[in-house]
Amino acid sequence: MTCKARSTLLVGVLGLGVLVADTARAQDPGFLGVKDVHIVVEDLGQEGRACNVTEDGIDAAIRLPLDASRLRLNEKSADFIYANVSVRRRDDVECVAYVSLSLYRRLSTPEGQFVPGAVWHKGIVMGGGAMSDFVRRVDQRIGDLTKQLIAEWIKANPR
Repeated sequence: MTCKARSTLLVGVLGLGVLVADTARAQDPGFLGVKDVHIVVEDLGQEGRACNVTEDGIDAAIRLPLDASRLRLNEKSADFIYANVSVRRRDDVECVAYVSLSLYRRLSTPEGQFVPGAVWHKGIVMGGGAMSDFVRRVDQRIGDLTKQLIAEWIKANPR
């Protein structure tokens, strides 16, 4: 194959890739049309509880910013905010965590089936610190991530 033929082939393949990517993006509804959500908090396990983090605390840290927004809570909604906090205890003096928040919504497959799909995800690794302050910092990070999610939702769903 000549250099010119390779260049033409490469441009064609890249062009097809852009077309496929644009089509996939157009089918991803993102936040558009999401009106309400319910909250799902992953089980924290023994280490999370040993560091005094609770599912109720995580739920409350998500609910507070949601209550002040136009995005409504509805336990029957197909769309949901998923919180996952993986906690590890280091010695008896320190806890570390990976805190993540995702928005899942009902998406349709090419076969016409509906499946939950993540349309937004953010996470942060939290280093150590005093155990007495750890729960407050976890709740604050969850609240911050919830506010970021709401800000993105507002951009896609202006009044």
